[in-house]
Amino acid sequence: MVPQLNSVFKVTEDCCFEQVVYTGENVGVKGKIDMEGDYLNSYDFLCYSCNPNMKILPINEGLYFRLLKTVNELRA
Repeated sequence: MVPQLNSVFKVTEDCCFEQVVYTGENVGVKGKIDMEGDYLNSYDFLCYSCNPNMKILPINEGLYFRLLKTVNELRA
């Protein structure tokens, strides 16, 4: 979970990540972003973990799926 981005991320190691924006103007699912095919986005994401001002909070899979469900219901 990255509170500054109003987002949760599901990361598949050495593959891709999925961003779910759970509040704000851009509520929705960004979809799977390929870490090889989309260098800029994956690089930006990896840099968040290097930024001491960027808070990254680990969450469990249950919370991720609850937020994903809420976002999908808001978009429906």
